[in-house]
Amino acid sequence: MRVVLEERTEGFDPEPLPLSILYEDECFLAVDKSSGMLVHPSPQKNSGTLANGVLYHLLERGEASGVHPVTRLDRDTFGVVILAKNANIHDRFCRMLRERQLEKTYLAAVFGQPPQENGQIDLPGYKVGGGNLIRIVDERGQKALTQYRVLERAEKTALLELYPLTGRTHQLRLHCMASGFPILGDPQYTSPEATAYSAAHGLFTQQLCAARLVFPHPTPASQACIFWAASPSCSKRGCFLYTSRGYIWFFPFRSLLFSVQSIVFRESVAFLSGLRYTIIG
Repeated sequence: MRVVLEERTEGFDPEPLPLSILYEDECFLAVDKSSGMLVHPSPQKNSGTLANGVLYHLLERGEASGVHPVTRLDRDTFGVVILAKNANIHDRFCRMLRERQLEKTYLAAVFGQPPQENGQIDLPGYKVGGGNLIRIVDERGQKALTQYRVLERAEKTALLELYPLTGRTHQLRLHCMASGFPILGDPQYTSPEATAYSAAHGLFTQQLCAARLVFPHPTPASQACIFWAASPSCSKRGCFLYTSRGYIWFFPFRSLLFSVQSIVFRESVAFLSGLRYTIIG
């Protein structure tokens, strides 16, 4: 006997929006979110979000599924987002997050130079209040841990891999700013020097990409899933980051992937080390 649980998603409407779907099965979708798009509707904006577009996509396929974001990105952060299709799968993903079975890797172009090639940032984030989401470093805040690795250095900037060990709001942006290397283009977590440099290069949103997710498939099958942000259109300005040397870093092209858009392995993925990226001048 097969039991089918139908879900109703209330509070927002389906909308035909362009989606870059990296992978989809009966449990979840992996989508390459563009910069400038909210993941889920809010009281201030109830349309034009990733959830609106995914709901339309599911209805077009004849699926009575819900839209349950698993990984959330800020509006102007771009890259891979996972959305579960029902509450049961969402709960399994939440358990993975609690047990740190879902590994996230971000790429960030920053203004300034981290003192070491590898390091860990341990600074609590505290919500300022007043109806906004801004965080500050304050001992009253939640514990937040971020590991980083320097991929490239330039005269005034650097390209970093960031690994959040906790999932606090604005954690990576706050940690980079508080550590002396704010993310280029970030309008909130910045410094006067970083703002001036970003404006001179036409960067007005954070150059931060959710570049890779690694996790076990939520069904009992023994699979490891790896998804890369691979679409050149995942940012309104294209998938690139600037340095003071004038280089443009493109995030992984589809031609560099083992398959066109996503990778699903049945074996261990321990042999994968680091992100694939290309530098062009």
